Amino acid sequence: MHQPRSSHGKTSRRTVLVVVVAAISFVIIVLATRPATLAQEVITARQDAVTYTGAYELWQDDGGSCSFSASPYTTGAIEITVDYATGGAAGTFTGGGFGTRANLRCGNVTGDMVWQQAYGGTFSGSMNLETGELLMSGTLSGQGNHHWENCEDDGEPISCPAGDSGSYSFPIDVLGDINSGGGSGEGDIQVNNIGLATYGIWDVTGATVATATPTPTDTATPTDTPTATEVPVDTATPTFTPTPTATLSPTPTATPRHDLTVDDIEVVQVVQCMDTSRGDAGCADNSVPLVALKETAVRVYVALGDGPLPTLSNVTAVLRGYSDGEELPDSPLSPFNRAIRAKNVPQRDETGDTLNFRLPATWTIGTVTLEAHVNPNETIPEQDYA
Repeated sequence: MHQPRSSHGKTSRRTVLVVVVAAISFVIIVLATRPATLAQEVITARQDAVTYTGAYELWQDDGGSCSFSASPYTTGAIEITVDYATGGAAGTFTGGGFGTRANLRCGNVTGDMVWQQAYGGTFSGSMNLETGELLMSGTLSGQGNHHWENCEDDGEPISCPAGDSGSYSFPIDVLGDINSGGGSGEGDIQVNNIGLATYGIWDVTGATVATATPTPTDTATPTDTPTATEVPVDTATPTFTPTPTATLSPTPTATPRHDLTVDDIEVVQVVQCMDTSRGDAGCADNSVPLVALKETAVRVYVALGDGPLPTLSNVTAVLRGYSDGEELPDSPLSPFNRAIRAKNVPQRDETGDTLNFRLPATWTIGTVTLEAHVNPNETIPEQDYA
């Protein structure tokens, strides 16, 4: 077992946090002396629905072995309707894109990919009327095509590989939050069963919804979400074989500049205190007492390294728990949001900026040591994996 240390060193890929779960009676006494923390305004039920409109963006990365995305960036319009009487939610989006990816390289062979995508999606589900959390699922369907031009082998013109076209349909998850009082919302689109790494975001605006007088409440523990996977778009996997004897390889990978580390850990039952860099000047890091056997979430903040650096997609971590020197059952845990697009400065009020874990009940009794390990399988190139 590693010795516990402060989570503010921020020089290691592993951050250790010791969590003391107090007796219920003790916590009640302490909380009675603290100002109540407002989690989120409770929505007043109303019989009409509100429609929010906005835009979304989807990205798709290239894969290995000369597998190039035929949909590197697409965008379009999105509409989400929430029924504030029932908590039901549904929506649609339509969009696509087109372009030319010039001078793609596979070994000595280069070419220009001309691509086009057009698709739409429908989805439905529910919204938590207290927290504004949206959980919806549905289907994305569309058509795409691509072909190759200006192919060369070591500077000499060659015949281009065949293009491709076709239709597709995939299950999707649309996740996020609606701020009813502010008339806005944002979140992610996740699509299953695609081989290339993809990621997407959406944001909408609409009419504000009347709210009741804010009532002190515990912050809602995040709910398990559907498995996050890649966004389905038509992909190209050119073989670039100008002659039967040609042997081709992917473009050499550039030296990575990122050095992923665990920047901070936040243990949440109510709104928790964090360090002063995240805006809490009046209380110590993770100093709000915890209640035994109460649902508990842990947020792991990831740092990219010395920066600023480009954001990095598909970043994940695992969380290990120890008690009395023994690793706890179910350790290590995986985040219920699977992976994030890591930023230079993750925002505390954006749940999608952190890797979020739900602790088992057995982890909320006594003194528990938490260890977070970012990029545990070393699938993302870094300057230093130590």
